[in-house]
Amino acid sequence: MDDQSYRRLLLRVRNDRGLDLSAYKQPFIMRRLRSRFRALDICKLDEYCMVLRRNPAEYEKLIEALAINVTEFFRDPSLFELLSSKVIKELCRSKTKPGTKHLRFLCAGGASGEEAYSIAIALCETLGSQIDDYTISIHSVDIDDDCIIKTKAGKYTAERVRNVPIELLEKYFTQEEGDLYSVKPVLRKMVRTYHMDILTARIPKHFDVIFCRNLLIYFSKEAHSELFMKFHSAIAIDGFLILGRTETLIGATKGMFEVFDAKERVYRKVTMSIRSHAPAIV
Repeated sequence: MDDQSYRRLLLRVRNDRGLDLSAYKQPFIMRRLRSRFRALDICKLDEYCMVLRRNPAEYEKLIEALAINVTEFFRDPSLFELLSSKVIKELCRSKTKPGTKHLRFLCAGGASGEEAYSIAIALCETLGSQIDDYTISIHSVDIDDDCIIKTKAGKYTAERVRNVPIELLEKYFTQEEGDLYSVKPVLRKMVRTYHMDILTARIPKHFDVIFCRNLLIYFSKEAHSELFMKFHSAIAIDGFLILGRTETLIGATKGMFEVFDAKERVYRKVTMSIRSHAPAIV
């Protein structure tokens, strides 16, 4: 592969669409581009640059090819057991004063919403009748607009909800015609979704928990450090960062978080001497 051609492609994408792909690992980008090469019957990066210049609509296909949409309900069940038994209860214990009963979650790379709705179910089951005492917002963000549409729709096939225990399926989903299941309003009202490239966007502040699971493996080590710093700034005091099973903190960023549960890759923010005073989001 011609490195100059690769750099030209990254420059064109950044200049035309404001997408900085330099943080992604090069082998990952090339694997994802192969599907577009086959569809367009081309084999060179310079040819693909020419396609992008002549047909801007191809950018939507490129973003779709780069999207990482592997997700499922209650992925790693033991993590959600920990979320219910410890993390949510820890958060609630720190929110006893008037005006503090807000719970804010961020799902980075939220895909089609399964993770966000799993969190919503965990909150409902853990808080029970006390859930109305809290203002809850679960922000599911992704670079893929198709994923955002699917999250807003909140409709899943029987195959997609196979990991949801039957009693929870009956409680929080409505079965529609065919094999479709639709999330009930009690979950839907908690989940917000919008387009965000977490590598380049400004992440809002004061999240109690940020989920960034099985996403870092696609990014360079340099991008890891930048993201961890952004997450630290975005997480509220004593808030949590949850990574994927194969992911971990690196370098100087280790000092920004302390291990809450090593097996589940759950970390708690360490408060630094300089704190952000950005307004909270609800």
